[in-house]
Amino acid sequence: LQLTESLTNEFYVDKAAGIAADDVLDAQADLLHGYCLEKNYAAVLAMTAALVTNSAPGDVTWLMAKTYRGTVFQEEDPPDFKQAAAELDDVLAFGFNQKAAHDHWVLAATCFRISVARRGGDQAKAVELYNWVQGSNCTKGQKAWFLKDWSFVLIPGNTNN
Repeated sequence: LQLTESLTNEFYVDKAAGIAADDVLDAQADLLHGYCLEKNYAAVLAMTAALVTNSAPGDVTWLMAKTYRGTVFQEEDPPDFKQAAAELDDVLAFGFNQKAAHDHWVLAATCFRISVARRGGDQAKAVELYNWVQGSNCTKGQKAWFLKDWSFVLIPGNTNN
């Protein structure tokens, strides 16, 4: 975990070197994704705790970190659906704002929150979230993708997640 904390501090914006905030966010997301693929959930939780602490609620880094935290809590053995839902609901509370990076993480949190609801037997919540995106001002391309690829939640008895 010390390595994870060290790596978290190694990502920083350096305009002179051509490293923008988006580059930092992409590198952090790549590292978190890698840890998830390895099922190194302790590393994900350590890194995201630092990111949440060092960013403002609602900014893109915070949204990303909370989304990964929600993902980990639902994937752990045993899964903690209550904690996963709480982390993801924190992200959803910020809604969509027509900014691609922001909307990306809110939409990702929505997908994982639907999965949590369905795995917990709450089909009504899954449909509610699908309808929420449908009626939202989510970035057009992202919204179109979601409505197409996640329409299975509207089919009663469908067990895809």
